[in-house]
Amino acid sequence: MIFWLPLLLIEDMETILIQNFKAIKNTAKREIKIANLTILMGEQATGKSTVAKLVYFFKKLPEEMGFELLNNSEINSENFEKELDGIARRFFETLFDFHTIRDNFIITYRYENNFYLRIHSDSRKGELYIKWPTENFIMSIKDSWIPYNIVSTKLKNGYNQESYVNEDRLSIQLFKKTIGSFGSNQRAVYFPASRNIVVSMENYLIDIFSKFDGNNRNNRHFYVSENDFIIRNFIKHIQIIKNRFRRGGFYEIIDSEKIERSDSDIFKEFIKWVEEILVGVYNYSDSEEKLYSTSLKDYVFLENASSGQQESVRIIQDIFLEVLDARPTFRVYEEPESHLSPVGQLGIIQLIAMLANRNPDNQIIIPTHTPYLLYEISNMLKASAIVKSNPELKDEVSKILKPYYWLDLESVSAYQLNRDGEIEDAKDLEYQMIDGELFDRVTNETSDQFDKLLKLQGT
Repeated sequence: MIFWLPLLLIEDMETILIQNFKAIKNTAKREIKIANLTILMGEQATGKSTVAKLVYFFKKLPEEMGFELLNNSEINSENFEKELDGIARRFFETLFDFHTIRDNFIITYRYENNFYLRIHSDSRKGELYIKWPTENFIMSIKDSWIPYNIVSTKLKNGYNQESYVNEDRLSIQLFKKTIGSFGSNQRAVYFPASRNIVVSMENYLIDIFSKFDGNNRNNRHFYVSENDFIIRNFIKHIQIIKNRFRRGGFYEIIDSEKIERSDSDIFKEFIKWVEEILVGVYNYSDSEEKLYSTSLKDYVFLENASSGQQESVRIIQDIFLEVLDARPTFRVYEEPESHLSPVGQLGIIQLIAMLANRNPDNQIIIPTHTPYLLYEISNMLKASAIVKSNPELKDEVSKILKPYYWLDLESVSAYQLNRDGEIEDAKDLEYQMIDGELFDRVTNETSDQFDKLLKLQGT
């Protein structure tokens, strides 16, 4: 059964401290708290995506390390720490064009188990340095890797069934141990902006990346663009999503999952928003994705649908499956409101709030430009605050905004990134809302212009 209550975040919150990296100067050394829902706002080129990608790097790194330890035969026990350094450096350089950065920077991430991982650079030497939490941290991973490596070596010298079974068992243990060493059990996925091109050109992109990877088997982190890795992994995640939807659409999955009766109304509400955002009914049949009109008479293939439908459909599907499965999740939904009407933007943030409340270990980051998301999040915060201080008003508040959309102030963090490279905390603790100063300033300026024009009209 799903419990829809606003989450109270534990005090031991993950944080990232970014100093002098790309557009972010952060001379005040402000840490960004990674909450159940983290909002990043600001003008273009102020570093919103940079922050999101940095957090993604630290959340995805355990999985990348596990993959390399399982598949890279060149790793050896004598230089194990250096090998781990190399894995982390290559992955960082994959996500960021490190060699074009001229300034020294320091980036420190504090994981939930309260240890720090730090990356810093020396621009004079052109070097990138990794500072691991402790020597014991490296040794614990090495101790897990050695038995697997021994079995793997035996397999190469002579196959037998027992060795194969042992290797399979140890590989699973190694992967879990590596990820668990960071105190995380989340699966990290980054949903980039301009997702519609992946929908409309998915088969072409799969073919391009498969050929590209095939020519570079010895270096899986060799890519042309900073975003290649993110797009490639996004496409892989889409294949997982589509496989889950092979039964047809949202209704078919609900019918096959045997959802408890107490939760059926919630998923009906979910699908109501899905059809409102997509302006139609999604169906996957005969290896084709289609969007039907609400009358179910006409349809278009998803690859020919509008940009707003293509931009939002993968986020909607992902949220639906994660709400259904209730697994710990880390997501970056970059500009989830992109190409959507105000009604669609309202719907997408309500679904995201539903996911944020689904599991206390969920972490969602939203880089955004729109005020509509902030206004609705403020409503969600206000609803939770009212019920917390006046429990007798719960039923009345529920009539206005349903409980599975409420957000506790401690489960949300919000930051504004400025042109000068500084980071400001955008949570208004007094009024328990998000302070969208940038958007308010623009609104005030346009209102002031209109007032002046009215006065001219009256002269």
